[in-house]
Amino acid sequence: MNHNPHEKRIHTQIESVSEEGLLSKALLETGQLLREHQINIEDFRGKGKYDSDTIAEHLAFVEQKKRKFEMSATDESRDSQELATIFEGMFYKGAHEYGWLGDPTLVRVIKTCDFDDLKNGIDGIVEFTQEGRGAEHLAVGVDVTYSNQLKEKFKKIKNDIAEGKLSSIEYFRSGNFIGSLNNVPRVIVGAERKNLIELCRDVFVKKDSQKLKRHPFQVLQLKQMRLQLDAFADYAESLGKKDVAALYRRDAEIIRKILQKKSVGEGVRMGQWENDRVFAAIKQELENLK
Repeated sequence: MNHNPHEKRIHTQIESVSEEGLLSKALLETGQLLREHQINIEDFRGKGKYDSDTIAEHLAFVEQKKRKFEMSATDESRDSQELATIFEGMFYKGAHEYGWLGDPTLVRVIKTCDFDDLKNGIDGIVEFTQEGRGAEHLAVGVDVTYSNQLKEKFKKIKNDIAEGKLSSIEYFRSGNFIGSLNNVPRVIVGAERKNLIELCRDVFVKKDSQKLKRHPFQVLQLKQMRLQLDAFADYAESLGKKDVAALYRRDAEIIRKILQKKSVGEGVRMGQWENDRVFAAIKQELENLK
């Protein structure tokens, strides 16, 4: 059987891109993408409650948090933060360019400002627009670890549900709206390092947009979200927090329909992604809720 020499050469090039080189490229591209589309605190200055003192205080908080991280950062924590940035950029890029969260004209990811990221642990907001209804929102935190960090994030979500309050985003803008967003259900999405590297190879080296539109990674994300939304709704229900449960169920239904369209309608399968260790850690944390 004759192999096409051109194809063979491309394949060799793909395999020869070093992990370090690949991650550097991915970090550069995703970091730039997120910065370009991030909500900017300065746009809120002088509007409503956003006076100069409040904004100065919030910017100082961000500066302090970043400085603290720089002073105490280890190689491992830097690596973890870089991987989280790459994953977050992939989550954004996948939604907007490849329709990983459904039709990009109806679903979009809004990148939060540094203040909401560092203060509230929310990396992005998924905005769903449904015909005949207003936009609905889901807060997303990103995690690429399966360690205590994940435990802490789940603990915060549990505590918020127990207190009957959900995530708040201080700085939010969409269309003509500019202000705070309150009572937003929240989930964690992530992938382990090995799979994230594989995804980087597919997105930044192979760059086959037709294959990327059918990438199994999107089903992993959607399943993580759906399992959490269902579990948090049940948890809220068990604590008698019916209003909170209703918000989680509303988003669970939206995600369920998107997932069904992907897996049943389009036949996108998870394959080996089913064994992702962050996914396993998320499932374990949800078991602990029961």
